[in-house]
Amino acid sequence: MPDELFTKEWDKNRGLHWVDAVLKTKRHFKVSYQAVLYQLIDLGKAEHPTVYKQFHADYKDRYSKELNWKEEPLPLNRVDLIGNRFATLVRDALNKELITTSRTAEILDVRIEKIRERMKSWEVVK
Repeated sequence: MPDELFTKEWDKNRGLHWVDAVLKTKRHFKVSYQAVLYQLIDLGKAEHPTVYKQFHADYKDRYSKELNWKEEPLPLNRVDLIGNRFATLVRDALNKELITTSRTAEILDVRIEKIRERMKSWEVVK
């Protein structure tokens, strides 16, 4: 997470309870809560190791649930991890007829039937 982008996102969430700000920032960057805490330490906004202990204590108080050290609160869903930039570029190339449907399938590493299904889904919303 680039420092400038992280700080901008963190500042947007500063009105939230700090635990919620960590969780919201985590979701934004699609990283673990530990990565957010580490970034806060790295930027001098928190102290190691107390911030980890404080996060666990405050999470328990806030959500009435003890957080295991290896557990990830609000884990990312499969949809959070789907890359969309590459697929968007491929779709644009297909729409401009720079590539064929079969080449699209090859580039995205899916069967041509799946590409045809995807193309139909694009017709739902323009």
